Amino acid sequence: VRIFPDGSTRNLHSTYDPVQEAARFIDTCLTNGDSNFLVTGFGLGYHLLELVRRVPTSSRIVMIEKDPELARLALSHNDFSSVFNHPGMSFHVGVGPGDLEQILHDCRTDWSINGYTTVGFKPLIDAEKEYYFAIQEGLKQIYQKARVDLGTQAVFSKTFYDNIFANGQHLLNSSGIRSLEQTLHGVPAIVVSAGPSLDKNISLLKNSADNILIVAVATALRPLVESGVKPDFVVAVDPDASTLQSFNLESIPEDLWLLYDPCVPPAVPGQFAGRRLAVDSKVHLSQWLATHNEEKGTFDNVSSVAHFAFYFARYLGCDPVILVGQDLSFNGHRLHCSGSFYSQANQDAIGPGRTLEALEKNKYQGYGPSLTPARNLFDGVAQTTTAMDTYKIQFADEFNAEGLTLNATEGGVLIPGAEHVTLREALNAHCRTNIRAIKKSVLEKIEPARRAKNFSRSIQRQTEKFAHIAETLQGIRNRYLGEPEQIPDQAGFVRNMEDCYRKLLSDPETLQLMQGYLYSGFVEWNQRNHRISQTESTETAEQILKEKVRRDRDFMDVLAEAADYLKAGFGKWAAL
Repeated sequence: VRIFPDGSTRNLHSTYDPVQEAARFIDTCLTNGDSNFLVTGFGLGYHLLELVRRVPTSSRIVMIEKDPELARLALSHNDFSSVFNHPGMSFHVGVGPGDLEQILHDCRTDWSINGYTTVGFKPLIDAEKEYYFAIQEGLKQIYQKARVDLGTQAVFSKTFYDNIFANGQHLLNSSGIRSLEQTLHGVPAIVVSAGPSLDKNISLLKNSADNILIVAVATALRPLVESGVKPDFVVAVDPDASTLQSFNLESIPEDLWLLYDPCVPPAVPGQFAGRRLAVDSKVHLSQWLATHNEEKGTFDNVSSVAHFAFYFARYLGCDPVILVGQDLSFNGHRLHCSGSFYSQANQDAIGPGRTLEALEKNKYQGYGPSLTPARNLFDGVAQTTTAMDTYKIQFADEFNAEGLTLNATEGGVLIPGAEHVTLREALNAHCRTNIRAIKKSVLEKIEPARRAKNFSRSIQRQTEKFAHIAETLQGIRNRYLGEPEQIPDQAGFVRNMEDCYRKLLSDPETLQLMQGYLYSGFVEWNQRNHRISQTESTETAEQILKEKVRRDRDFMDVLAEAADYLKAGFGKWAAL
């Protein structure tokens, strides 16, 4: 029996057979095939003991209990050695939603690939509804962001690597952001995005350019320049060729600096010789370059170009940071302001039967599966997407940090945590002092790029590693995969491939480089491995062996392609 804060009492478990009760409960939680579990509410732990007994050692289990006293009682009542010996177990008492990001950091990718099930202990959840609801909502947000990141990585992984290899010379010659930290402390900054509302107030920026630092996302560059506004920095992070369209101008403003992610198309930094700032991205190839040559500096949790620009303004120490054009939603069927290349593309496509309105509506309908309603700035409803809703949540989390954030977008979704004002009010209140000389002085002090003494040797060693992996895989192929591709010694083939996996795991840096290039192939291997581990207790040894053979034959091609590609890519860098 448990006494709750409101004075009520209730039984947490059956007074007759709590073990059988827990078994029936866990039966209902194991119906969807997920291998990851969020257990909310500990009670005396019978359900957790039953869960651990049923799931494979590859499962990841996060247990969260609000009350330390109840956790202490449970630990003194039952033997939880099987729980704490489970390799995927993570136990947390008294944590809040803000702690989830760190708790789930190492397993969120696996959760987004293989899914998760919430195992909620109802008696405790009913008594602490607000706490456990906040925990589950926090997890949903992290899961949603991880799913967005997973989709981006799966689609663009090869493009990321192609562009980073092609940007090798640019990256070696580009300064980093590290020398700029807090150099513009207290200087007001405006982050300009290309949402539809930018049409309302873009003209106000021209007369205030000397009183504020202007950081523009790439898609807002053309509308700003055509309106006579020259930004101080333009930010580019997207890897696809459409990024190039944002820089398709008659001329790039003379004093404009580029802040770029290594994954952008190489033609973009190619237009900014001597005025480039690079950062280290989360892509493993970029991380390798930072480790073995020079760290440029990095931002955590970047999900979009607007986040990137916002973090940069905060990194400089700017205060306040004012957002403009950050709608994060549609205005009717329109997602971008006039003058952006997206808007221009629609205008160029106008023809018989293809009005601008029809073209915008058609593009809007393409977002159908991901469209979701959100509260707008005027307490109405706006249409946004799952990805943009994730961006909004991330902004709201960051606005709670030090420094004033003003949302002067004057449209779009409501972003919690920011003070909503008109752009005219923000400029009048915070941007009345000329700071042109301050900006000029800071830019003149940017430190030049450096090259590590052993960089060439690091490239050579890494190239040799990929060559060795390619040779090893070819040896296994020659030994076991003949014509036609029959494998008489299936167990030997699997043993050799598993030995190859163990060697890769002993060199995490090389493994991460390969995974980063063919991300979808590694995701498929992970999912197939997950399915095999789930069925090992129900299928025969022969069936399991056949599944492992099919898994390893397919994954051999993935590993071989990655090794050959990376060997060639590092070989090209050797000439830089």
